[in-house]
Amino acid sequence: WMMGDVSDKVRQSLNEVLRIRSTHLGWDHVDVAAAHYNLGVTDYARNAAESAMAHLSHYLRLSSHRVQTYHQADLDPIPALIHILLLHNEGKTDKVATDIVQGLRALNDKRQDLGPTHAEVASLLNYV
Repeated sequence: WMMGDVSDKVRQSLNEVLRIRSTHLGWDHVDVAAAHYNLGVTDYARNAAESAMAHLSHYLRLSSHRVQTYHQADLDPIPALIHILLLHNEGKTDKVATDIVQGLRALNDKRQDLGPTHAEVASLLNYV
């Protein structure tokens, strides 16, 4: 599906992955969150905004829960936030939201390239 194939069969398979992971791993497991994220991105690509928003929001709730409960920041919220902002502003010309999306994308790239504690990452985080 990451190659652009977002057929019904792919979506059904991702739903099955979510069901299996939720059943065997528990609702707050990192792999359950990943399944929600994958479904959210798939639904975004299929223009299924309501479903995409539900899965991406669930991913964000799991990310927050894992930090608050387990003190584990193992789920990066930035990619989900980017998609949620894109969904929220679909068809609108909101300059502020566009700037935030661009800032979050740049922050995500810098964190991947330089690491989360680099000075450039901190500077960009202050901008966003």
